[in-house]
Amino acid sequence: MKKNLLLALLVSLTFLALGQTSGGPDLYGYTWKNSVHTTSPPAYQWIDISNRGAEVTGLSDDNIIGPITMSSPFQFYWYPVSQFWIGSNGYISFNATNMASPFPASIPLSSGGNNWIAPFLADLNFSGTGNTAQCYYLNTSDSLIVSWHNVPFWYNGGSGFTGSNTFQIVINKVDKSICFNYLSTNIGSNTTTDMIAGIENNTGNLGLGVMVDVMPTPLRTYKFYYPATVTYAVTDGGSNWNDNEKSAAIFIKKGGSPMPLTANFKNYGNQNLSSFTGNNTVYNPSNAVASSGTITVPALVAGDDTTLTFSNTFTAATAGIYRFKTSVSGITGDMVASNNSNQQRIVAIDTAQTSIYLDYTDGTPSGTGISWSGGSGGIGVYIKPPVYPCRILNSKFYITANGTSPVGFYAKLYDDSGPYNGPGALLDSVYVAPSGITIGTYKVVPTSNQTIILQQGGVYLMWDMAGDGIALGRDTITPTSRRTYEVLFNNWSEYRDKTTEDFLMGITIEKITLAAPVANFTVDSAVAPLFHFADQSTYFPNYWLWDFGDGTTASTQNTSHTYAANQTYNVCLISGNSIGSDTFCQSVYVHSVPTVAIYSYSSALMPTLSFTDMSTGNPYAWHWDFDDTGADSSDVQHPTYTFQTNGNHNICLTTTNMAGSSWPNCNTITISGVGIDEQTEATKVYLFPNPIAETAIIYLPSDLIQNGDIQLVCTNILGQIVEVPYSQSGNKVMFKKANLTTGNYHFQLIQKGNLVGQGRFIVQ
Repeated sequence: MKKNLLLALLVSLTFLALGQTSGGPDLYGYTWKNSVHTTSPPAYQWIDISNRGAEVTGLSDDNIIGPITMSSPFQFYWYPVSQFWIGSNGYISFNATNMASPFPASIPLSSGGNNWIAPFLADLNFSGTGNTAQCYYLNTSDSLIVSWHNVPFWYNGGSGFTGSNTFQIVINKVDKSICFNYLSTNIGSNTTTDMIAGIENNTGNLGLGVMVDVMPTPLRTYKFYYPATVTYAVTDGGSNWNDNEKSAAIFIKKGGSPMPLTANFKNYGNQNLSSFTGNNTVYNPSNAVASSGTITVPALVAGDDTTLTFSNTFTAATAGIYRFKTSVSGITGDMVASNNSNQQRIVAIDTAQTSIYLDYTDGTPSGTGISWSGGSGGIGVYIKPPVYPCRILNSKFYITANGTSPVGFYAKLYDDSGPYNGPGALLDSVYVAPSGITIGTYKVVPTSNQTIILQQGGVYLMWDMAGDGIALGRDTITPTSRRTYEVLFNNWSEYRDKTTEDFLMGITIEKITLAAPVANFTVDSAVAPLFHFADQSTYFPNYWLWDFGDGTTASTQNTSHTYAANQTYNVCLISGNSIGSDTFCQSVYVHSVPTVAIYSYSSALMPTLSFTDMSTGNPYAWHWDFDDTGADSSDVQHPTYTFQTNGNHNICLTTTNMAGSSWPNCNTITISGVGIDEQTEATKVYLFPNPIAETAIIYLPSDLIQNGDIQLVCTNILGQIVEVPYSQSGNKVMFKKANLTTGNYHFQLIQKGNLVGQGRFIVQ
């Protein structure tokens, strides 16, 4: 992916013709031929490792994966290499250099990345929906093969990629040769390509290219030959790093303990070095010397290095940006001056302040800001505070531009628990809307998680674009922090220009006293039975466990809970951190859960019914309405009532608790059996046998026979009509048990719409 810097880049390009079939030697003696050379050409042979090599995962847009340790060292120029990194942009590096657009215009080139082998160094892309790009490597004792399969170019439009290219590097550790094999190439929708292929040494002053800004021809091989006799004697010693292996910037306390000054010195050449002198100077923010010293570096054989601590130390008298510079002297015939000195940025902080801002820059932007094409991408920086324990309060970002349709960004924080202490778990993410951004100033973004506590290590701060056109301020004053990263498609890589650029972004911390928490919380019952619980524990807990007293729990810092019943609950909070934990409990009285009237009943003794209250919400009062004649109500919880009339009755229960009265719960129940034994002689009928087994006969008075046909209606104890087969013959109505189950039943005889007889029977 390309970065937008709004810079005018003037470059001089040297194009190697695609028709050229050989080249070299470079100053060291490397030469090359391709497979169509007329004299002893290398044979084209694609080596498929997709079924036996290791697949490289994590490649994205403009990133590298590694380090990967070689099974045995490989001789590259005058020095052996034992580990490598694989770049998504078609190269391998021997020093973790992330190379991205714009790419070198020629080989060799001391500026930019060095120490690499590139068969197809171009703006390639492994990301995007539908992208089938893959990469494999096969690492053996005598060879190293790295293959890129179906890798498209990055493209500003559509899916974000176009074209497809399959190519590989084959390194022969025995004869020290290097082959580039091209299986297929396709430029896609692009009309030109920024591409280069070749090799370059660790200083950038030696190298050999095979093509520049042309597409490789498929089914072709380019082979680099190590010189049969090396006549290029390299005398080269230099300062390798200051304080840490990346010479990365650090924060220290103003007026703190004296800082030891440590540096690593290395023999970069292929000739042994006798002892020489290492020098150091620390410059204060006014560029005056704050400390200086020398040390004797012992003799080093070719390729060796040594780490030494100077006798002088350094204490920052004032807050500000300091420079720790080391250099070498006394090396006779030293051939490479570019590695003779090294610098590290040291930022002294006044830690006596209540809040402490940590930013590697001086807060003044240099030129224009950085913005990723397409509006998808971010910048990261690693920050390790000078004091512990501390709490992160906010982050800050200097925004230099925004588009005509302004967009926002995300402020994110990650811990350093990832591989090789890289970005790990996401600690915080806050979206900043465009309306809250003022161009040309720092935007302060409070953390949403106010319990990010650091007791050791540091954090990764990320500025994540939320659209196209927004730009983050840059600082081009060297030495830079070398702590910067580019984040594309959620993949982190060291920033491509980390040695020349920093970014105006940082975090604000406060010193804290860390002890075992003292647990406490407040309760808000304004919308009970929904209760809100707010943690008030001291000493910065980072885990919580709530017990609401009703069998449920929660583990967030602040929480809410809805209770289902009115009573007193014992609510407890356990809050803790790495030092210890504490428990605090208090009673919560719930009296606002509304009651819901619910009941059941038994009609086994119809027309006498027994009612059972099953209401929720702990009611303390009940009112029953039986929809009958006379005294047809009750205020007891579980009443028994004998009905006075047959038929349908709408029976209602209303309950009351501390939150008020419920809605009435009403159900229609059919009552029967009232007054059966009080019938007159005129309507008296007889049933035999009773209880019945299979069939029964109802004997009718003589007057009923003369008045017409009789209808038999049977009901169960719930008042539900049940069907029974019956027939009438003279003064007899005969019916069968049929499907009737064991129990009590009521029957009625209807003639011309009038009840003319009734009774009970039992089925056994």
